[in-house]
Amino acid sequence: MKCIGSLRDWDGTKIAHKIKVETLLINGSHDEVHDISVTPFFQQIPKVKWAQLPNSSHMGLWEERERYIEICALFLGHNKTARDTNEKQ
Repeated sequence: MKCIGSLRDWDGTKIAHKIKVETLLINGSHDEVHDISVTPFFQQIPKVKWAQLPNSSHMGLWEERERYIEICALFLGHNKTARDTNEKQ
């Protein structure tokens, strides 16, 4: 994948530490957003949770709908168990 648009040189990891709200990162194991791309955000954002959908690409909401909704519900506090997520406090 090659970026050619006006954001091609933008790097959000340089300002990710400024995000002060709890943040949920989700990617799929077959996603074009690989773990190597998510990791810097996970390391920089102070209050972050990261979940990976093992059977999804970039469309986890459709490919693993039940699990995706469960992860979002956990993140939003509808259940206190944080199964299958990495968490930093």
